[in-house]
Amino acid sequence: MRAQAVIIIAFSTTLLGGCRQKFAAPISDAATQQQQLDAGYSLLLGLMEDESRVKDVLVIKSAPDDTKTLLKDISTTCSEAAEQLQAFGEADPDLAMDQPGLPLLEQATRDAIASATAGRILLAGKTFEVRILLTQAEALNYGNFLARSIAKGDTDPDRSKYLDGLASRLEQLWKRTTARFDELVQQPADSG
Repeated sequence: MRAQAVIIIAFSTTLLGGCRQKFAAPISDAATQQQQLDAGYSLLLGLMEDESRVKDVLVIKSAPDDTKTLLKDISTTCSEAAEQLQAFGEADPDLAMDQPGLPLLEQATRDAIASATAGRILLAGKTFEVRILLTQAEALNYGNFLARSIAKGDTDPDRSKYLDGLASRLEQLWKRTTARFDELVQQPADSG
């Protein structure tokens, strides 16, 4: 039992990317367009990095093949997106992807939610599949709209085009995730 607890704690730290860096102040309403872009790209990169690891939960949890495939597709899409976002940052030294500009309380709240959610997912029995699908639907929906918002504000046409495409891919994954969730909740309960 102790070994299982250690594995769960280690895995949840890996799954969630550990503790995120704390930032001292949010961006102001008067922030420059570049600061707004930096914040958006920082948040999107962090999300893509986190979501790229979602398939790792399958190391210790089991799921039907449909859900396994979906989680692997989410991981692959988000891993590729994280790589591309990092490449954008390397190509443009003015693009600072380590500046999400969140207030400390917002960051602390996000960290607490992530920790609690990881625990609920990892300790879930029969509800694992429902819980992981719910969290993925939320993350994909957020990523879709965040990518679209950044695309509208970015003056670089290549990055905007990429972000629009990413948003579409995240939306398609969201549709698959919610369809899978709908299948689960429409299944008759076990009679056993």
